[in-house]
Amino acid sequence: MELPTRVPPPVSPESSVTQNEEEVVKNFSEGAGERIEHSIEQPPDDAKPETESKEEKNVESVERVTDVQVTDDQVTLPNPITVATPPEDQQSDQPASLSPSSTPCPSPQLVTECHFFYSALLCAQSSLLPLTLFWRGWDKADGRFWEFWMPTLLPQTLGAVLISWVLKPRRSDWYYKAFLYLQYFAYCSTFIFGILAKDDWVFTLCAAVIIQGGILKLLEKLRRTIASLADDELSEYLKHTVLKYGLIVGMGQLLFISLISIGCDGNAYDFRQCRRALTSQTGLGLMLLIALGVNIISGIFPRRILLKHTVKVKRVVALDLPLGEIIQCILGLVAIGCGMYILGLMTGGAWGDFGEYKEQYVLIYTIIIGCGSLISVAIWKWAIIWREMRQADAPELEQPQAEDEVPMTEASSIWFYISILAILLQTTLSILYSLTLDDMLQFSSSLIYPLVVILYVAALLSQPRRESVQHRRKLKLHFALFVWVGEAATGLASFRMGDFGALMVSLFRAVMFTVAFYFGLKLRRMISELPDKDLEAFLTDTIFSRGLLTFIYALFFSFQVVGCSFERGSIGRCSNTSSIATFITLFLLLTWFISIMHSSLRKEWRKELTLTNEQLASVSGIPYLLLAQGFLTLIIKTCHLFFLSTITAYYSYETTLAVFALLGISASILSVILTAYSINRTKKHNESECERVEEELDDLAINEFSWWYNAISFALTSTHSILRVAYAFNLIQIYGLLADIILPYSALSFTLSLLTKPKRRDAAYMRFLIFQLITFVLPEMISSVMSNLRMGEVFSGVCYAVVGMPLWYFSFKHMLRIREASASLPPKELSEFLCQTVLVRGLLALGPLVFFSFEIISCAMSQYSIVNGQCANTSTASFYLSLILIVVTLLSVTNKAAPNSVQRAITWDYSHMATLNLVWWQRLQGGFVVITVVASLCLWGGFGEGDQNAIYPLAGITGFLAAVLAWNFGSYALIKTHDDLRQSNTAQLESVRSARVISTGELSND
Repeated sequence: MELPTRVPPPVSPESSVTQNEEEVVKNFSEGAGERIEHSIEQPPDDAKPETESKEEKNVESVERVTDVQVTDDQVTLPNPITVATPPEDQQSDQPASLSPSSTPCPSPQLVTECHFFYSALLCAQSSLLPLTLFWRGWDKADGRFWEFWMPTLLPQTLGAVLISWVLKPRRSDWYYKAFLYLQYFAYCSTFIFGILAKDDWVFTLCAAVIIQGGILKLLEKLRRTIASLADDELSEYLKHTVLKYGLIVGMGQLLFISLISIGCDGNAYDFRQCRRALTSQTGLGLMLLIALGVNIISGIFPRRILLKHTVKVKRVVALDLPLGEIIQCILGLVAIGCGMYILGLMTGGAWGDFGEYKEQYVLIYTIIIGCGSLISVAIWKWAIIWREMRQADAPELEQPQAEDEVPMTEASSIWFYISILAILLQTTLSILYSLTLDDMLQFSSSLIYPLVVILYVAALLSQPRRESVQHRRKLKLHFALFVWVGEAATGLASFRMGDFGALMVSLFRAVMFTVAFYFGLKLRRMISELPDKDLEAFLTDTIFSRGLLTFIYALFFSFQVVGCSFERGSIGRCSNTSSIATFITLFLLLTWFISIMHSSLRKEWRKELTLTNEQLASVSGIPYLLLAQGFLTLIIKTCHLFFLSTITAYYSYETTLAVFALLGISASILSVILTAYSINRTKKHNESECERVEEELDDLAINEFSWWYNAISFALTSTHSILRVAYAFNLIQIYGLLADIILPYSALSFTLSLLTKPKRRDAAYMRFLIFQLITFVLPEMISSVMSNLRMGEVFSGVCYAVVGMPLWYFSFKHMLRIREASASLPPKELSEFLCQTVLVRGLLALGPLVFFSFEIISCAMSQYSIVNGQCANTSTASFYLSLILIVVTLLSVTNKAAPNSVQRAITWDYSHMATLNLVWWQRLQGGFVVITVVASLCLWGGFGEGDQNAIYPLAGITGFLAAVLAWNFGSYALIKTHDDLRQSNTAQLESVRSARVISTGELSND
């Protein structure tokens, strides 16, 4: 079967196989050229024949030919190359299509409209709401359409309509306009029918008609404006704004949150038990829809003006902003806070009904405030940009660049005072709690405590070069108010209640904060010694950007606790959730603090504290301190993932939580201590040397992984086989559960271990790989069939054997071919492939696999059992999501297992995607990827406790098979293109050799 692929140009001269072969060919060629030149007897200057120019041209041609790099199976030509042209009667019969100049490389193209396939796809998506109306009806007694399907499908339906109107802005024929108006009126009529199902429908109907009419006018105006753009601006708008951020990102988010509500309905006995998740999903969907519309409308403005009115982080830190931009930042933070509150409540599961009416009203008001903030920010910004565009002398973007040349060495004092206000609020709540012993005050104080810690650390380090006595007094007063007064109030409340354990915890916390404050002042002095550029990067990136992300995450987990208290009707029933949120926030704080410590060093000194991918892959040359810090980081991330998976559980084992909490906190404290020691030693070492020779770690190249990775892979596959055989003979549930949990890790480690040593082709290593395949696959297949037959599931066992064995066989064959392709990479590209692709993407896939495993364990702890059927959806979703993730990881690794020329031939950009200017296998691969994404989003809604839903196994099998087919198409295309390149290079080698012989013969005859 032939693939219509684009034949890439020859690889660069650096793409040789080995250095020795390059030298041999170069020496041979240069020697031949020298022999040819010296063997010709040079006539005197006055007796040179008329054919001198011809001889010089031939010699010059031979010298150019000698730059060719030749190997047994590949020839690499310089680009461009000039080859001596032989006489017409002696020219080679080689076709011209193999020459480098005749192989065009795919280039981006201008896009004035997207393919009609996207319009049809969005039309089908927007038709889900009308079809649901005809399927379910709008019976007032049922109420399912208005209360469930309308809020679930409304955001994505309106998003599909919005994007459909901008896909083909220059199409003005009447039938395409009729298509757009019919699509919009179908959505409007469904919305109106849904309103008529309510009792008080008169006012709602009038408001809906006005709103829908305004949206229609806006769409018409937007479409006309987009059509008036220049061709290059329209192409960038369609490729990035519409296709990338609109169709792929925006519609993907809307589809994901819609599937969350559908998953809640599948786990609950009645859809009314999902009202919290449903309302939260609708509110968050509306906010995402508004953000999508703002992005689409903002894309029509000139890029230079948009960049000019984009608020920079440096100006926010220094608060060098006009009043309008300050208001925009405040409204943006309000919208983020509302979004985090809504997202925190989207974890109700089967217990997601509203407990009180005030909770529902608070959620609705939060949605209104969030949407209103986004709309206000957008309108304000559009008004400023529109007024500037109407002015004839609008300033250019290059004018304000001079202000950015001065480095910023301190943040604004307003952030310091904001921290003081937050500390006053938290301390006041603590004092009131110590006086009244009100649980609500304690809950509020503990809820905002992590947020206050983040603000305090940022205020402490935001002005490091202020060393005046007055400022140091402010810092000490700031610390005393935050730690000693607040902890004294908390300790007094514990003493009044007779809880001496809590009193000791408060005292220990105060002592630890005092020690941290002492070392924080030393760190502050170290930061003040940084160069101006490094100090500016520290304030903008480390303190503000990462601090803001940590603040948002802490805010989200605080709202998780609020949602739990609403869900269960009491704060006391959320003790586990509150503790887990506290531990997660503590891990986030310690991680942020470690990054602050790393950033306190000069930029050129930080390489000594960084573990490179080459060192991690080869497991050689790693200092013991870095090795210990990496191990501690692995423990911290594992505990973090465990708490993330258990925060939504209804019950949890307190002993298990305490063990993971103690392990994670101990690892975090040790990591902080080791980081401080490493930084101090690195600083002293670099300051003691006047002239220091830096070690270029980036030049380290490897061609294989350490054998430790193969040993770990073999241990995982052997453990899985033993557990699977034990389950087949005993049918003990715990063996099957452990085997299912270990299976994704075993499959990922085995498939990636095939690529860890691509240069190893000896018989012993190949036998080891085949032996590992047999010991892993055969026990899995035979034991699974035996266990299914013993349980009476004959059909499942037979299907598993029929599908599993060929799948593993062909996957193994594909991986061996990919291994051969990667072995032909040049040394530098091979090192980048092993370190940046195999290692990094394997580690990135490891985190979600651990999270999926912990989801099963969390559900089992919540239900005190794994066999009662309430965790069937969670286990099914985790299992298939893990398999899909493994296949997607292999797909991403496969695309990099070839030279850059081959990668350019099999990849495509957004211009090709917009017009679907793709070959048939690329279209099929894209379709399978879309099916995989939709199935994965559907499986994400399966996390939760409830009866088994048949849609999740179907979605899992469909997504897994689609991912496997997409990977097979990608790997086959890469292998086929790689083979075509080798054949092309071989043909060029023969052509160059024949040209060399002809030119040499002519010179000898002359």
